This record gives sequence, structure tokens and C-alpha cells, in this order.
Amino acid sequence: MRVVLESHQDGQFRGFLPRAGTWEVAVAGKSKRVLWNGSVDVPKPQCLREAWLELDLDPGKLGGKVVDRAGCGQEGVGVEVLRREGSSLRYPAARTGPDGTFRRVAAPGRLALRARDQGRAFLPVWVEVRVGRPPQVALVMEDE
Repeated sequence: MRVVLESHQDGQFRGFLPRAGTWEVAVAGKSKRVLWNGSVDVPKPQCLREAWLELDLDPGKLGGKVVDRAGCGQEGVGVEVLRREGSSLRYPAARTGPDGTFRRVAAPGRLALRARDQGRAFLPVWVEVRVGRPPQVALVMEDE
């Protein structure tokens, strides 16, 4: 089941969810690019007609370097989030800088990263993203 709610300029939103429980939530901007996603627990209303929910969109951060087999940094390589455990959402790819390094934001949780260059995809690496503790990831350009 999918429910779409739009927020006002101040970030407030209001809507109806057909049940309490855990929901997978994705927050996107006008470009439809996913800015944050994660699971939230929606409480069952207690003696009220509404349940209130507040989302804290503090993203996790991660960074790393894409290298070839010799350990040399690779410029202009796409780094994509393949999937998050329990989610089918896709994020846009980040690009590596001149020395092969990259940085990006992602919602906290376990996710898979993969380097992609000139139509070739390389072996993915699973990482755990936590707020305030960005992992440093090494992606080696080796064929799957």
C-alpha cells in the first residue's frame, strides 16, 4: 500500500494512514529525488482522533574512494546505492573527484554501494550508515 502526502512550505503535513504500525517513508523534493528514507512507527491513537508523528530528517553521511586493482584513485566513476535492506528505493549516483574520493548522504541503515564506469558495474560493498559516524568505504573496480 502506498500513501502520498505533500507538506506545506513550513514542512508540516497532514493526512490519513489506514493503519497504525511500521511504515517505510521516503521524503522527496520537487525533483522527486529521494532526500531521506527510513522506517517509522506510527502509533495507534489513544483517546484521540489523530496520532502525531514527527520526522527527523538528519541524514547519515558516508565517503570513500574508488580505486583500481593497483590502488590508484579513479576520477569520474559513479557510486550508486544499490539497495537498502527492506527497501526498493534508489538514490542518484555520486561521482568521484580527481583523486577517486566521493561523499554522499544516505539515511542511516545497512546499504550496498557499487562503482559503475563506462557501462561496467563492479562488485558491491555492504556498509552500515550511522548518524555522526560516517563510514569510509573502499570500492575496488573488479568485475562482478
